Amino acid sequence: MYSSGEERSGNGEDYMVEVDVDAYFASQGIVPGYKQVTILVRIVNAQTNYRIGLLITPFAHATWSTR
Repeated sequence: MYSSGEERSGNGEDYMVEVDVDAYFASQGIVPGYKQVTILVRIVNAQTNYRIGLLITPFAHATWSTR
């Protein structure tokens, strides 16, 4: 359902999370407004716990992060 890639940055590590919204909702018989949601986050300190939230509905999404 998702994949991640890594890119280098001077201020930490950047990570990309891609969520295949289309495949999920297609399995439920729903045609969503979004095909994919991509989140790019920066991890400044690998020793810190990070949490990334994603709320998806067929026609909207919201993201948040905490550390």
